[in-house]
Amino acid sequence: MKKKRNEIFKKGVCDLAENPIEKLNEEIKKTLDENKVADMDEQSKLAFLISEEGCELVKKMSEATWSDLKMSYTLRLTQVDFQKIRNENQWFNDSIEMGRDNIVSNVESSLYESCYGFVKDVEYKDVRDYNGRTEERKTIRQQYVPPSVEAIKTVLYNLRRNKYKQKQDDSESGLPDVVVQVEFVDGNSEKSE
Repeated sequence: MKKKRNEIFKKGVCDLAENPIEKLNEEIKKTLDENKVADMDEQSKLAFLISEEGCELVKKMSEATWSDLKMSYTLRLTQVDFQKIRNENQWFNDSIEMGRDNIVSNVESSLYESCYGFVKDVEYKDVRDYNGRTEERKTIRQQYVPPSVEAIKTVLYNLRRNKYKQKQDDSESGLPDVVVQVEFVDGNSEKSE
């Protein structure tokens, strides 16, 4: 009984934040299914893709870090046709670029937030076994995430490159070079730097 109880306690997990990419992928799948994009003929598909809803779909795909290849495959288009649509329809192309710009903005925002530290809600699941009866409880607690030194270094280096230089190796760190002299038993000597 004790072994089973310990196994159940170990199953308690901490769900950090909801993954925004997973959420986008669910929305993409829903849109694809609702509009039956896979079953559309070529003309209908083109009309859908250059519509507001189609452009919103490819924007979400690019926000979910989908490559052009993955988008074209999912939309059942050849890469040539996909690129042709991008080149001939500015709104379609801008939607993809806007999605990719949103990724960069979100990453920058997260990087800056990591420099200062932040508080986040963490959901804990506690699963217990009481004499054959399993009970699951969820609690949400706030957790402080301290500032990240690596995030601070990255931001300072990129914003004030002249003032904060990254040191790649010892020769740039200002440490003196070390000279080693080895003397062999037969009286010969050899220098090494």
